[in-house]
Amino acid sequence: MLQNIPQDLFSKIFITDELESRPVERADFLKEKIAIQDLAARMVIDPDAVLPRFVQLAMQMTGGESAGLSIHDEAGKSFRWLHMCGELAAFEGATTPRNYSPCGVTLDTLRPTLASHQEWAYSWVSDANIELPEVLLVPLSIGGTE
Repeated sequence: MLQNIPQDLFSKIFITDELESRPVERADFLKEKIAIQDLAARMVIDPDAVLPRFVQLAMQMTGGESAGLSIHDEAGKSFRWLHMCGELAAFEGATTPRNYSPCGVTLDTLRPTLASHQEWAYSWVSDANIELPEVLLVPLSIGGTE
């Protein structure tokens, strides 16, 4: 059992290997450049607006329906959800345990993780009465730390 989830259920939920067979869209370098310039300008003008804008841009540029940041606490025991958009907005400010969340799996592997129907395994997702057909989680680190 990984993260207190039976192995057969874990393998149904974490479907990262499917990413290899999915088509990759051609990069839009101009769009990416404009997004980076937008973030850089906000760093100077309004640093507190950088992370919320980063989340909005991630959602816009990927065509996602939801986005947000899951910040790993310094003690290493939980995540705090910030700047949530879309259906995930229900989790704004919530905390989840590191050892009972898809974000924890992402940190364990230190690579993008594709998860399907997390509500099947995580009671805190199903308790929110939302369905998450797919979620792509990408680890970002500051200075080489989680």
